[in-house]
Amino acid sequence: MRIDHMTQQTLKTLIAGYLGIILLSTAQAATVQVDSEEGTFYLNLRFQSELLPDALITLLTDYENLNQVNPAITKSEVITPNNGNKKIVWKQIKGCITFFCRELEHTEYVTESENKITMMTIPEKSDFEMGHSSWMIMPGATGSRVKFSSVLKPSFSLPPLIGNWLMKQKLRDELHQTARLLGDIDAE
Repeated sequence: MRIDHMTQQTLKTLIAGYLGIILLSTAQAATVQVDSEEGTFYLNLRFQSELLPDALITLLTDYENLNQVNPAITKSEVITPNNGNKKIVWKQIKGCITFFCRELEHTEYVTESENKITMMTIPEKSDFEMGHSSWMIMPGATGSRVKFSSVLKPSFSLPPLIGNWLMKQKLRDELHQTARLLGDIDAE
């Protein structure tokens, strides 16, 4: 079977295009890292979103609907009057690791700036001894570049032996799900 020159060029162009798409989508995959040390968890998430920075910030600061960003959050609300860019936000989180489920409360001081949202745990109103997190949203070539980092220390005990490992797996899954919900270009 003989393929004419025009068909060969078309096939080469299509193959090059498909390879480019595959390489581009691989380069934009969400990077998720969860580590732990002595009961403290360190989380990092980076991805490219199809959403523009303003749209992402609107989603992340819609405090009554944070379940749209993380379905583990069952309820959320601002519990202080609007003081400009500073608020206190309360969240109820349903955390299940295999057969172990628990409703958690997490109350944080939240500060908003142009492209950054920072959160600081209020331990006496939370099921966490300590915590601080931040979202950084930057314009990307198309959409936004997103960085999330968090350090959390639960004030509750995890199941012995495998609890730490299971918690890390659960946190990884939640970070991947959050990236998908926030328009991760590489989401399945």
